[in-house]
Amino acid sequence: MFRLLNLSRLKRDIADTHQSSSDAPVPHHSNSSPAGADDFLPLFIWVVLRAQVPQLFSNCEFIHAFLSPARLMGKAGYCLINLESAIAFLTHITPEYVSMDALEFERKWQEAEDALVP
Repeated sequence: MFRLLNLSRLKRDIADTHQSSSDAPVPHHSNSSPAGADDFLPLFIWVVLRAQVPQLFSNCEFIHAFLSPARLMGKAGYCLINLESAIAFLTHITPEYVSMDALEFERKWQEAEDALVP
């Protein structure tokens, strides 16, 4: 996913270059820093939300309880921490977190819940 974030940044940089000057050369690489966790987590939260995985919270708790502590130090641990962070954000989201009016937030929240019910 980090590769996609970096490619997206490169595409944005190229578009910005073309908008600022039609005679400017197309950059061969991005002047932006590589994508990091601050770029990844918001995108991952969106993916988790859209995925609508059944019993996601309980599955995450199960994995955390039984995953070897040694594995928490590697890629599996990084992924689990990001998943737990996404779940925590979605569980505790408030209008202030997303810079939205409280009434609009409640309306959109209700629309989203209604869309989930078959």
